[in-house]
Amino acid sequence: MSLPQDVYASLYFIARDPLYRDEKPYVLKYTAETTPISNYITKRVDNVLIRDFRGIEDTFTFENNGFAVLDMDSAMAYEDFQDEQKILEVYFKEVANLLLEYTRGVSVHVFDFLIRRTHHSWPTGKVDATSTDQPAIRVHIDSSPTAAVNMAEMFQQQNLDGMSDGRRRHWVYINIWKPLKGPLHDWPLAICNAENFCKEDLLAADVVSLEQAIENMVVHFNPKQQWFYLSKQRANELLIFRQADSEGRQGLPHSSFLNPLEAPAESVLRESIEARAIVFLD
Repeated sequence: MSLPQDVYASLYFIARDPLYRDEKPYVLKYTAETTPISNYITKRVDNVLIRDFRGIEDTFTFENNGFAVLDMDSAMAYEDFQDEQKILEVYFKEVANLLLEYTRGVSVHVFDFLIRRTHHSWPTGKVDATSTDQPAIRVHIDSSPTAAVNMAEMFQQQNLDGMSDGRRRHWVYINIWKPLKGPLHDWPLAICNAENFCKEDLLAADVVSLEQAIENMVVHFNPKQQWFYLSKQRANELLIFRQADSEGRQGLPHSSFLNPLEAPAESVLRESIEARAIVFLD
């Protein structure tokens, strides 16, 4: 078994600025003539300790720490992740079955996915406008509690299988993240331990497209935070982490980071998929 590869790296947070007493943080996903594309004031924090939990995965639990690693052999080949229909019909079903088994839930709704493929010029050079999404390097939580409640209410009202009794259930919103190729070295994902995180370090923010505004959470740095990552993550290793919970458990801040360790000769640019799901529990 290889030794843990703890690292010190830079993470990007939102600054503690008086601006946010009066303005809500936002970013536009389109160009507006009279409105700045964002009012984010970013604070880069260097030398953040990000601990490697490779080899000690069993010491963390989804219940207490908010994250876990699950093994899943998929019928999806690497090339299949370029086919949206296969992702929706095959990968979503695999993820749903895995989550139901792991959580012992009664129903699951996998409702979204995003593929990121690191461009060879990113982050210092120009990236082709037709390129896919690049790694997200600002610490965030995918959804605010309010937005997550609205999604869960919508899914519950659809009378999903196993919920025909109409009883309102405990639910949890989960992000399911994995590389398409491994072992991963380029821009791995860091997650914050739920046991060492203060809700006072969160701000609700809007991500605004032409179609909709999505409310997520941005994060202030706090030296009490404990950060972890899974070194050399393989394509069959799914990192699952909580983003919201109907019983008030904290969603986990997360961010990609530039790996300061020397890249092995076989290392390739990161390609990853994250799916999102709401699991209804008994």
